Amino acid sequence: MRKGFLTLIFALGGTFCLPAQCDGCQPIGGELIDFCYQEAELPNRCVQFTEDSNTFYYQDYNRKKSSPIKLPLPGDLLRPTSGYLMGLDADQALKLSAADLLLIEHGVELWRNLEGIRKWDMSIVGGGYTLLPSGLAYKPMIQGKGKTPEKGKRINVHYNGYLESGKKVDSSFDKKQSFQFTLGLGQVIKGWDEGLAIMTVGSRYLLRIPPALGYGHAGAGGVIPPNATLYFDIQLITAE
Repeated sequence: MRKGFLTLIFALGGTFCLPAQCDGCQPIGGELIDFCYQEAELPNRCVQFTEDSNTFYYQDYNRKKSSPIKLPLPGDLLRPTSGYLMGLDADQALKLSAADLLLIEHGVELWRNLEGIRKWDMSIVGGGYTLLPSGLAYKPMIQGKGKTPEKGKRINVHYNGYLESGKKVDSSFDKKQSFQFTLGLGQVIKGWDEGLAIMTVGSRYLLRIPPALGYGHAGAGGVIPPNATLYFDIQLITAE
């Protein structure tokens, strides 16, 4: 987030990730995809989520005459269990393989984390961080396999920003426009410079930024109050 403060977005809705993240995945007729998940190790497969928190779609383009499979989501925000995964194809009519179930597990787990952030469920938002000496805390949601950005290089990110209350204060996802800046030169708050310097391209982290690494005693824009702890769901897209 720029020190000068970006245009503020207050709506708690909106997409978590642009559909273009799933290269090659076909749109599903009559559905608006809220989030799409793929893994490089399992090409031509994707898990697609809508704003409906009850179901999702799985597509495998390695299959002949592939068509989206509609599947039920777990009934809570917990990590999908083995019983849930095996129950997705209990009668084996869908012929889901171990690789299919692995991708679905990872996709559903990430979706539940993101949905937990959107609903501001503190069982998800509040724990599981690694704390750094500066006071910055981070929790990987996706660990990318790209390079770590260097100080002085331009990077490109997508993000959602929240107060401790769960109020969203800014979002490039909602604006459908990523944000670029030069790392390590103070163009953004200290928590961003430090947090993004430990991420790899393709990663998506939840950063918990204390006031000293954010907007401190002054706050910002009349919306971020003084001494606010900030949370950022942030994705490192590219780095020079």
